[in-house]
Amino acid sequence: MNSYHLLCSPIEKSVQLLFTECERNVFIASPFINAYGIDMLTDVLAERTVGITVEVLTCITPKSLQEGSLDPTALVRLCQAQPSTKVLSLPRLHAKVYIVDGRKAIITSANFTRGGLLQNYEYGIALSDQSLVEGISDDMRAYAGLGSTFTLEALGRLADETRELRTLRKNAERSQRQTDIGKRLRQQENAIRDTLLHSRVRERPITAIFMDTIRYLLGAGPMTTEALHARIKDIHADICDDTIDRVINGQRFGKLWKHHVRNAQQSLKKRGEITLMNGRWQFTGK
Repeated sequence: MNSYHLLCSPIEKSVQLLFTECERNVFIASPFINAYGIDMLTDVLAERTVGITVEVLTCITPKSLQEGSLDPTALVRLCQAQPSTKVLSLPRLHAKVYIVDGRKAIITSANFTRGGLLQNYEYGIALSDQSLVEGISDDMRAYAGLGSTFTLEALGRLADETRELRTLRKNAERSQRQTDIGKRLRQQENAIRDTLLHSRVRERPITAIFMDTIRYLLGAGPMTTEALHARIKDIHADICDDTIDRVINGQRFGKLWKHHVRNAQQSLKKRGEITLMNGRWQFTGK
């Protein structure tokens, strides 16, 4: 029996079948998620008599919320239907991966949306080789380790703020008072950004986030501090703000986020997890 098979559009039935085979855990990585995918998942899990844990890794950004490619209301419904659900957000996530129990997986181009599952021309591969799927699971959990957990409360707040923003946008299209509407739109956009940033650092301080990221990056090989800065900023663009300096007694001492990266490097060095050799940081494996 083949340990894999190829998937052509529509892949909805294949993903649905994968979920029906779940006994313990469902893992979903998809930057775009809407009610269509969530409803399909909750319908399948509603038939289970035993609890299933659900982990969702997505990419929650002001743009995805405004454009509707990421629906926080659907994520709220999932958390309410499956209380053990964990929602994480990783900036720049692009992978679309569906895993059950660490035994079977689908890797595809299809987002967890109506378009991805049913309408678009997508492609993918379903895998059942145990060692291969375990490797995929490990990689996805490494990605998840770089992300931030969003509580049900935070998701609910984002859902409310997003609805208000969309209402303002509709009113702006019909209103002649563009100045007042524009100001309210900017205020609402800032409220969403504040909620996202608050959730990013709610459970872990920023230095801890950077420590996990450095571990991840150095796992692939030695890097200079400059190279680490570039990659960390790529991964965490939302918390690497070049407009904010570290200021002591009125004097500026470089970018604040780089100061946090240095603290992370020094903490890892003191623990013996990384070392600096010939100008490059190396992961010691401890």
